[in-house]
Order: sequence, then C-alpha cells, then structure tokens
Amino acid sequence: MNKIINDFTRGFSLKNDDFRFIDAAVRLALNDICTALGSNSFILHGCVVSINGTTCSVTEGAIFFDTEIWHVAAHTFTVPDPLADAPYWCFTVSYDFTGAKLDKDLVSHDTYQLRKAVGYATNAAAGTVAAVQMDAMPAMMDVLLVRSYSQAVNVVYPNNPTEGTVNIIKMIGIVTLRGDLTQTIDGGGFTQLFTVPQGFRLNAKLAGIAYAEKLSDNSSIMVYWKLNADGKFYVKASPMITEGVKLFVNISYPV
Repeated sequence: MNKIINDFTRGFSLKNDDFRFIDAAVRLALNDICTALGSNSFILHGCVVSINGTTCSVTEGAIFFDTEIWHVAAHTFTVPDPLADAPYWCFTVSYDFTGAKLDKDLVSHDTYQLRKAVGYATNAAAGTVAAVQMDAMPAMMDVLLVRSYSQAVNVVYPNNPTEGTVNIIKMIGIVTLRGDLTQTIDGGGFTQLFTVPQGFRLNAKLAGIAYAEKLSDNSSIMVYWKLNADGKFYVKASPMITEGVKLFVNISYPV
C-alpha cells in the first residue's frame, strides 16, 4: 500500500497533491481487497431491505461499488403499492457546507464531498451518479460462494466410463465429488473409477457405501467405495458381480 513518509522531525509543507496521494493510496488498497473477492459490486454488511405497504426501510450497512465503499445510513423511502419493479441503490454525491474553503485567490470551493448509497424507488435520487436495482446487488457471502463454485473441475478417468461425469467442487475449504458414472466393475476386487487431481485430495483414506444400479435389470445394489490419499477412487460391489453399473457419487470432505 502506498504511503507518505513523515518520520522526520523538521516537517514539510502540506499541499493538495499530498492529500490526493493519501486519498488515492487508500482507495487503491480498498479496491484491491474487495476486487479479490471476484466482483466489482456487492453488499459488505447490513443493508437489509423490508417493504411494508408504501414504506421501504433500509438498515445501516455498506456497499462496495465501482472501486470504492459507499456507506448506507439507516433510512426509509416511499415506493408504489403494488411495486412493479425492484427499488434502486442510488450512489449519490453531495457536499457538507462546513467544508467550504477559500483558495489563495479567495475563491470558495466545496471540499467535503459526501458519497453514500441510498435506497430509492427510481434511479433518480438527488445527487445520483450511478444506480443499480436492489435485486441485482448480491451479498458478499453470495459472491464468495459463486467464486468458490467457479473452481469446479473434472476428475481423471484411468478406464473410460461408458457415460457420465464426476465434477469436483471446492467451496471454502470443502471439496465435493458429485455426479454419476456408468462403468463395468470387477467382481473379484476393487475397480478404480477415477483419480482426484492434486489440490483437491484428502491427506488420508476415506471410505463409505454408495448406491448403484445394475445395467442388466436396473436393480439396486450397494457398493463399497474408498478414496485413497493419492486421489484414486475405487469401488467394489456387494454381492460381488462383474457387469456394468451406474454409480451415483456425492461425497464431501474438508481439505
């Protein structure tokens, strides 16, 4: 994060460019933090909206939008009843009169700019510079979940299945294997169905029982499965059979 060095004792003259440097440094750092979450607009906290008749109430909170954080004070506003469209988050700019300053030519300038988000029935609240409908603004946790789900990948198949796939979903430290495979299994022992790639493996052996269908008559059977630390996934049918089965996989574990 950029910073002004001020650890010397003799001081220095403070200019407008110094304030601009500090402002830009803080804005860049906040933007980097929020953008890392994978979206350029979302509710950081609060901003709970409730509608009762023609009154819409909003709790205090904050929204990350267009590279900066906009505070939301608790407030109410009027909406039509019935409500045809979702209300808006209006991102507004106004000025605090106490921030009027004179420059060296004695010209007055507004210097205290107030930037906040407010709820409004349309996209035209006073001072609006941008607006987004409320139902299009996700919460931060929703953004995190979407970003986590985007890490889905496919497993590796040592023996090509007749059909089907198993997807790997990594979400906030939890890996889920989910899908179905049609495969001929060896009644004499374990049959490897797939390999989980590195980065999605459990550093231990995991085992359990899964549901499957025999292709010959669609009857149900239970299979024993195991997932080794090297990512190899095996199944064995009980009673032992050697034929095609359709296996349904839905396994989760922490990593």
